[in-house]
Amino acid sequence: MLRPARLSDVSALRELETRCFSGDRLSRRSFVRFLKLGKAILVVAEDAGQLVGYALALPHPKGELVRIYSLAVAPEQRGQGLGRRLIEDIEHRAARLGAHSLRLEVSRDNPAAHGLYLRLGYVAFGERPGYYEDGSTAVRMEKAL
Repeated sequence: MLRPARLSDVSALRELETRCFSGDRLSRRSFVRFLKLGKAILVVAEDAGQLVGYALALPHPKGELVRIYSLAVAPEQRGQGLGRRLIEDIEHRAARLGAHSLRLEVSRDNPAAHGLYLRLGYVAFGERPGYYEDGSTAVRMEKAL
């Protein structure tokens, strides 16, 4: 089940962040800030009452562009289409806000995520060397809505 995140999800979001990423993790404070400001699109996925994934997107102040900031899927849930469902949900929410396009960065060293975005219609338009904490390069991608 997908639903908007709540403040009561912050501990589970942090735990998922720790399970999914070795670096570049969002802090508890960041999740709280995104939820309290109310401008972020933060969707969570639950399975049997447990948080198993999330997608976070940040609308540009002018509203025409939404940046997908983070996507996390619990290791045991990967390969089952949950990442696709989360991104598609973000896309629908962004379209309802009036966005014309979505952008994101994905590690060049993450072929599974890169492939997901390609299958969903995202197109690479550049790179950012040294973008991630570990020094890896980010591929910049965009999709028109």
